Amino acid sequence: MTREFALRFVDAMVAGDLATVASMLAQDVVWHLPPFAKRPPVCGRDAVLSFAREAQAAYYQAGTLRLEPALVVADADGAAVLGTLRGRTIRGKDYENLYTFGLRFAGGEVVEGWELVDSARFIEQMR
Repeated sequence: MTREFALRFVDAMVAGDLATVASMLAQDVVWHLPPFAKRPPVCGRDAVLSFAREAQAAYYQAGTLRLEPALVVADADGAAVLGTLRGRTIRGKDYENLYTFGLRFAGGEVVEGWELVDSARFIEQMR
């Protein structure tokens, strides 16, 4: 896997392009939510896609999210993408926060993912 693969995946995930995300996820993918969510990992492609759809709809205006990568580190087994996520909340407010996506690859697919965010800033901006 490559840096470009990781960037394409993250771009699709934040843009809500679930068809592209689905094509890049393993059937048995495990997705770890930010720690402040206090929820167990989401397991399976369909569950991750549902989570992505529902989470975006709950917090952000459709089509407004974009990630500006600041650092990407990748090798054959995984990648980390650190960047600034910008968009608009469902309340119409501008949103900006630091995000990191960690990805583990196997067989040409994402088999495990981690989503980390500045939780205090997230909560503050969602008020």
